[in-house]
Amino acid sequence: MKRNNHPGKMIRILLLCLCAMLAAGCACAEDIEIVNLGGARNLNLHYGTTLADGRILLVGAANDPGKIECLPTLLCLNRDRTVSWEFTDEAFGSGEFTHASELSDGTIAAVYTRWGADNFACAQGIRFFTPDGKPTGKETVISETDSVPVDFAAKSRLLVAVFEDDDIAGWRMIDMDGNEIKGLDNSFDFNDGFNAIDDAKWKNTEIFEGISDHFVDYAVSGGKTTVCFEKSEKHDFRDIKDFTKGTTLTIIAADENGMNPAKTEMRITPEDVEWMAQYLRENAGTKEMIPQFRASKLIPMDDGLWLLANFSIYEEREDRRIWDRMSTGLIKIPEP
Repeated sequence: MKRNNHPGKMIRILLLCLCAMLAAGCACAEDIEIVNLGGARNLNLHYGTTLADGRILLVGAANDPGKIECLPTLLCLNRDRTVSWEFTDEAFGSGEFTHASELSDGTIAAVYTRWGADNFACAQGIRFFTPDGKPTGKETVISETDSVPVDFAAKSRLLVAVFEDDDIAGWRMIDMDGNEIKGLDNSFDFNDGFNAIDDAKWKNTEIFEGISDHFVDYAVSGGKTTVCFEKSEKHDFRDIKDFTKGTTLTIIAADENGMNPAKTEMRITPEDVEWMAQYLRENAGTKEMIPQFRASKLIPMDDGLWLLANFSIYEEREDRRIWDRMSTGLIKIPEP
């Protein structure tokens, strides 16, 4: 039997195998696609509603870096993620849009909160817009205090909470003109959507066995139901986690009965967020900076599912936290 006396050949083979492994690892990282919706601005948006024609309306606030006031902002995206229209109220003062719904005539109702000088809500109301984002001039004042926040917006009505002495006293159902439809006491069990998947849309509950991660959202698209979980780690009181070492998302997609499931994992780090990675590098050693991440909503687009998320960096000082940068982005969800 002839022995192989050419160790150099074996080394070359091993090097080729190593290169292939490294290439595979890089391909995995390159598959992370994140679209920054804010550009150079600070942008803090969340899902508002999907309009009848399929456009996605995001609600929240925006400002320029270094500015303190948050300006109420609406961003309407086409299903290919191009901007249909955007509205930022420069004259409003400090505030944000918190909910939105499309009325039966196509008018958009956007719920706002106005912030006072002490950073507490000082007014709640509704502003109305045309389908192309122009203010109609109509406005409904819900409350001039912080005691009646809006919890949920539907096409013709709002659910508002009623607080007394910092405790929940009940809820009220009101129409878009602020008139009460029905009063509800504090025994009302309001489902905020986090338990929306029940055993009746899903016959196969075994696919969730062994998963203890934080539930993010689910969506039905292309004949499949997709569920997103985030690795369970310590969150702060606003459900925003330290993103310094990244985070792992688990995606499970199945048919409408929860059968034939397929699972994949995504590892996202600050390096995958272009503006965040650059900011952390440029300010390394000069500030105590902590990046944070919050995933919120799975949104079907023309080319598949995208996850709406907020990325931010704050500076830890002796007396307070300073928010340096914040942006809203869309993360492409791969097919499992």
